[in-house]
Amino acid sequence: MQVKYPSWAPSEGGVLCGLAIITPITAALAPLLIGVPGIAAATIILLHRFLHRTRLLPTPSHPFALTALGLALWGCASALWSVNETQSLLAALRILAISCVLIVLLSAALNIEPEDSHNVGKFLAFGMLLGVLVTLLRTGAITAITIWINQEEMAAHKLTALNRTASILAILVWPSVFCLTKSFGLLVAAAFLGITFVAILLLGPTAPSLALALGACGFFVAWLKLRVATTLVCVSFVASIAVIPFFPQLSPWATQFLIANVTDNTAEIHRFVIWQFAADHVLQRPFLGWGLDTARIFPGGDTELFVNTTTEGVAVTAPAIPLHTHNAALQIWLELGAVGLLLWGTLFLLTIRNLRANTRLYAAATIGTLSSALVVAHLCFGIWQGWWLATLGMTAMFMIAIRKHDIPPPSSTTNLGMNHETA
Repeated sequence: MQVKYPSWAPSEGGVLCGLAIITPITAALAPLLIGVPGIAAATIILLHRFLHRTRLLPTPSHPFALTALGLALWGCASALWSVNETQSLLAALRILAISCVLIVLLSAALNIEPEDSHNVGKFLAFGMLLGVLVTLLRTGAITAITIWINQEEMAAHKLTALNRTASILAILVWPSVFCLTKSFGLLVAAAFLGITFVAILLLGPTAPSLALALGACGFFVAWLKLRVATTLVCVSFVASIAVIPFFPQLSPWATQFLIANVTDNTAEIHRFVIWQFAADHVLQRPFLGWGLDTARIFPGGDTELFVNTTTEGVAVTAPAIPLHTHNAALQIWLELGAVGLLLWGTLFLLTIRNLRANTRLYAAATIGTLSSALVVAHLCFGIWQGWWLATLGMTAMFMIAIRKHDIPPPSSTTNLGMNHETA
């Protein structure tokens, strides 16, 4: 007995449209759950394929998916020499599950029709606009409650719950700028970029603001001279790895610079303390690493190290590694060794390869997205956190899905990709 696919149900392109509008809103309301819409979308796509008697899980031929699988497998292998085998295996299974979801979403994005690609772009831009507005409303509400109701002084830590939101918006803004420029023109895209920048600035965290600023630099340089922008991004990526062995020598100098030039410098100095400690241990196992996701339970990581001295003369201490290294390249090298770095570099190369084969606008959006993502990855968060991996994976998927946006749509009528065929 054949099961018919409901005529009202969306096709794979329609599912991606729904995912495009839901993802930014989820980022604004509950960023830790940003992977849930992706899982739901992948499930619906698999159901669609099952009812149409098509292949459920295609061969993971896309290089992104293959590299993600490679990371999961190498992470699983690292359990053999890990300082905590269980921690490494659980993390490897988590990455493997995320990779499987990514394979499904990438296969849908790669096979999307040009009209659906246009619609995904429009829904992503609209979702981002809603996400930014929700973020502004949350910022205003927290500020009003703190000052007027609680009668407290507004401090930056009151908005720390939105740090993840700011980081996601700083990355997803660039595919949205691409889509808005294609659909409504450069002025509308520039206005949206300005509103997003204001929303992130109001939240206070330095890294997302810096990520958006450097992403803007990358975007405009790529718009003018793609070769120059690509070279600068490549040099920056290589430098972010090459500098790691020199952190023990650079950290004292950076600490003195921060003390002399930055007033509230404890968090920044602590970053360099973490990087110095992690770099020392990277050099002890440079080829194989210490095991996937072991930074959070690293031997000696809970040791309280001196950070700085307050104006009252009180010594400030903090853990050597509080859960993670706050630096993607450093964490990957520490945990997965040189092989992990090779896979990390492969993901980077896959992103920038053949950019010249695309339109100038799409290439600029790719450089902007990559620049912002790398800044956040090297200053914040543990690279293996599920929500962060979901953010990076879905951003890559959206960039692939909207690539056909450069192809004129067959009609001006918006179509959610409703599929009226039956199995």
